[in-house]
Amino acid sequence: DSSVMERQFIISVKAEEMTELKRYTIAKLKINVKAQDEFPPSVNASDVLGFVTENSPIGTRVLSLKNKLPIKISVLDEDYSTAVELPIYAFDLTSPLLAVKDGYLIVNDSHIDREQSDKILVQVIAREIRGNAASSPLSLSITVLDVNDNAPEIFGMQPVTIVAGKNRRFITQAMAKDIDTDSIIKFSFSNVNSKFSIDSMSGDIYALGQLNANEQFNLTVKATDEGNLFSETSLIVSVIASLNLKPPVFSKNLYQIQVNESTPINST
Repeated sequence: DSSVMERQFIISVKAEEMTELKRYTIAKLKINVKAQDEFPPSVNASDVLGFVTENSPIGTRVLSLKNKLPIKISVLDEDYSTAVELPIYAFDLTSPLLAVKDGYLIVNDSHIDREQSDKILVQVIAREIRGNAASSPLSLSITVLDVNDNAPEIFGMQPVTIVAGKNRRFITQAMAKDIDTDSIIKFSFSNVNSKFSIDSMSGDIYALGQLNANEQFNLTVKATDEGNLFSETSLIVSVIASLNLKPPVFSKNLYQIQVNESTPINST
């Protein structure tokens, strides 16, 4: 009967003496007949394209890209006429980051990091627990979605020297990067100073108002992302009376001297 996993037969065996006493004994023989395993199991998924958010806790179900429902893993076996209960199968996965539990694809490692890889390519194999048959591998591609878990990195800034004055003028630009996807970075000063301003989006820094010669300012420039994660760097601004814009020049265009041959080195 192929509709059951196995059948059981109990046979009574009698041993009797060939004498006038005809004494005998009886034993029972129990025979278990296993179903013939003609066909390997096949493993199926409700969707082979899914997604999961990085750093999800263990046990989080992986969702389908198509309908946003949990991806279900099922097994069919033509050796049986009815659906087979999943607990009789073990699942082997080529990625330790994922597992199958209660028929669903789940997270098996809480440290899935999108910055290391934005996709998990995994193969699932269903293996019979009581037998040797195993399914062909089923390939799935799981996209890892980004969360804001990294602070922006602001670049170090070289000291700046500017001329004294009171006109608004550009002096330098702050720059930063963020490895999180589509992160918006905004710039600001941690220490407020009315003589300088910074464009929050471009990072352009301007001098404002009267700046006097020999003044020096230590500005703390801050880069913040949408999750309020930030980094800072220092910018030193020195003010001088004027810039020496004239190049050096000789007093004459031509100089002539006379030197005797064989003159010792370092002679004047």
